[in-house]
Amino acid sequence: MKTFITRISALTGIMVMLTVSACTKLDEDLYGSRSVEVPGSGSQADLQSVYDQLNGEATSQENTYALQEHPTDEMMGPTRGTDWGDFGLWRKLHQHTWDASHTQISNTWDELNTGVFRATQVIDGSSDNNIKAQASFLRAWFMFQITDLFGQQPFRDPASSPDEDPTVMNRTEATDYIIKDLEFAEANLGTTASIGIASKAAAQALLAKVYLNRAVYTAATVGGPFTFDKADMDKVISYANMVTAAGNYQLAGSGKYFDNFSWDNTILSK
Repeated sequence: MKTFITRISALTGIMVMLTVSACTKLDEDLYGSRSVEVPGSGSQADLQSVYDQLNGEATSQENTYALQEHPTDEMMGPTRGTDWGDFGLWRKLHQHTWDASHTQISNTWDELNTGVFRATQVIDGSSDNNIKAQASFLRAWFMFQITDLFGQQPFRDPASSPDEDPTVMNRTEATDYIIKDLEFAEANLGTTASIGIASKAAAQALLAKVYLNRAVYTAATVGGPFTFDKADMDKVISYANMVTAAGNYQLAGSGKYFDNFSWDNTILSK
């Protein structure tokens, strides 16, 4: 009994000491401070997050790339023993037996729309036209993929309540929005060709691609018929010519097409 009482007394003493210690005033020495970037403030750091989203989405062999290739005759994911079977994941794409719960469908939808929302945050929060132009190009790229793959484009104001349903653009509305974003980007982006940074030529190239496919995206039915307006085709030629006229890019010479897929393809021979 005496030992028990002694232990209780010791524990009580320790608790009292900790209590007294916890109440001691702490004098803090401040040597400086850093401001925290608020997400969506339109800063360079926020713009980088949109590029990061693009890099993760565009360089993956899954998601967008998989949806554009596996359902076609261009690619089929073979099963090697127990590898690449993945419970029929890729086979369902090739056989056109997927549904809305398919991993690549839902992941692609989420990743692309995340890119749109992040880009919109930067555009709305920035007063720097160069940052806004880069974000506009990136948003247009994400929206182009969504419209091409899903035929619709949800859009949310960053300032709206999370409980508020987004507006949903149809293919025609989304295409017009994409063109508007790209026209702003093309007018405000620089001409310097820097790997990994949106440029004027990048906006011109994507504009050419959008106008080339505009008849498909604005058709009354998904399978057509399609009417390729001459004015749209003229814009395709005009924007494509702008890309090469700047002098930073040129068409690959005859017989050089497969150089695009070589190991060392940074600079293509004329």
